[in-house]
Amino acid sequence: MQYLMMRSYSLPLIPPFQFGATMRKLSFSPDLMRQADGILEKSRDWANYISVVEKEIPVARLREGESDLWPGAFMAAKRLQEQTCTVEGVHDRARRARYRKVEEFSDAEDEATPHAALLVLLQEITHMVEGTGLEWVLNKTHFVADFENGRQYNAYCDGALRRTSDLSSKLSKGMRARKSRTIITQEACEIVMKHPQSSIFKDHFLLSSQDRHQIFLTFARFRQKLFEYYKDGAYTNEFLSLKTFGPWDTENPLRLVHLAKVITSAIMIAKAALHV
Repeated sequence: MQYLMMRSYSLPLIPPFQFGATMRKLSFSPDLMRQADGILEKSRDWANYISVVEKEIPVARLREGESDLWPGAFMAAKRLQEQTCTVEGVHDRARRARYRKVEEFSDAEDEATPHAALLVLLQEITHMVEGTGLEWVLNKTHFVADFENGRQYNAYCDGALRRTSDLSSKLSKGMRARKSRTIITQEACEIVMKHPQSSIFKDHFLLSSQDRHQIFLTFARFRQKLFEYYKDGAYTNEFLSLKTFGPWDTENPLRLVHLAKVITSAIMIAKAALHV
């Protein structure tokens, strides 16, 4: 019912490889993605991080100064993502070796781990873009959504990109495939309570989320008439449309590289919009 009252709907999940087909509608471009690729290629720490993931080298085997693959700034991200994929002492690589379907993987042991894993990864990717002054914070961000007749509800984001309200993040310890309705409704609630009336992504707000070891990017299209409906109950034919891309598997090096290009491009868009 709450989902209906928010006049919100979610499109079917869009695979990451289809992002390029619609990216121009979201302020992204092939040239921007190439620039992002160039930024990533300059980072030895990033290259080592991807190599470590590709070679499935566990944190326990990495020592600073003793390995050419030391991931440097991405060591914390590597450790936290590995912990997210380790449930009851067993890493997902063992589950894959037994041909377990991803949908059957047990939930992460605690939401705090994927929470930190996503924010730390986003921060280190963001840090590669020079001179932004932007940072991802672990603080839970509290918002109150006010509606007509004194109606309101409270909502929290698990983290946010400081200096702009056009990007935020949320986390879940479970697989989206098992809890899609709950997760999508939660995302809609978080976006509505922020009610962004303008956005750097061509009328879209960007929400990044990590559900266990999978990362998703949701672009929500928001219109002024919809905000007026939320605020005063004014009649409208507008809907809050949620377009979610994913999953990007944090244990898949090719998916990680593609995700990093998208995030880096998003940060460059934010930087330009903020005139940093």
